[in-house]
Amino acid sequence: GQIGGMCLNYHCKLGPGPTSANAGPKGGLKFQRCDEYRGGSRTDLMVLTASGELGIGTLYPTTPLEIITTKATNSGGLLINNTSSGTDEHAKLTLKVASSSGVADPYISFKTNEDEGIAWSCGVDNDANQAFKIAQSGNQLNTNTKLTITTDGKVGIGITPTSANLEVNGNADI
Repeated sequence: GQIGGMCLNYHCKLGPGPTSANAGPKGGLKFQRCDEYRGGSRTDLMVLTASGELGIGTLYPTTPLEIITTKATNSGGLLINNTSSGTDEHAKLTLKVASSSGVADPYISFKTNEDEGIAWSCGVDNDANQAFKIAQSGNQLNTNTKLTITTDGKVGIGITPTSANLEVNGNADI
């Protein structure tokens, strides 16, 4: 149906493919913007697939939440905005894994393009006793690590600290 210029379409079958004008997710809800009240063109905005993936700017999300934007201004991204000014009213993003046994790491990956050589990651490395790390790698924290902070407060630059509060691999000016 249509509500104030917003179309809500329910699809129960797989569309003919990504090149078709009628292509859509396999089951789920597809949200579209209607340019005219009846019969006008429609622009796909968001999809919630039958298997629970949410795609914004894509009909075929490959992760639980996938956001694709083509905006040329600073409006592309994700905003967590807490407008309350009360005590302890934070805007918070939490990354959590099920185990701290080294099986998986909660981390953020920063990439400038598809080349893995131009990527950074930061997060908790469970293989290193939950140390916080910054690494020049888009897929893991224990490759090309540039900074390590251990849970007892030791800092290593280019090295994992062992005994001193600050350890530097290479020259340092203090």
